[in-house]
Amino acid sequence: MWFERMEFDWADGWNVADANKLPSADDDDNHRLFSGSIALMQPQAIRQYIYILTPTSSSSFPVVHPVGSVIPLGRHGVVSLVSLAVY
Repeated sequence: MWFERMEFDWADGWNVADANKLPSADDDDNHRLFSGSIALMQPQAIRQYIYILTPTSSSSFPVVHPVGSVIPLGRHGVVSLVSLAVY
């Protein structure tokens, strides 16, 4: 399986740092961690994508959310291409 695109669309009120990019020495652009020869996933393979979220506004008194409440963080969009081969 090959992922064409893996994106995180964050909700309002959050700043996001994508920890899945590597800084590039040749230019100011970042490169994806899972690209090139390691972009293809084998069956039963597992990957972990990490996004670091911080609230856009902070106060001296942290917000306490009730147990079981849903806190909107964002949406993780995945577009994959599956090769169909005949054996």
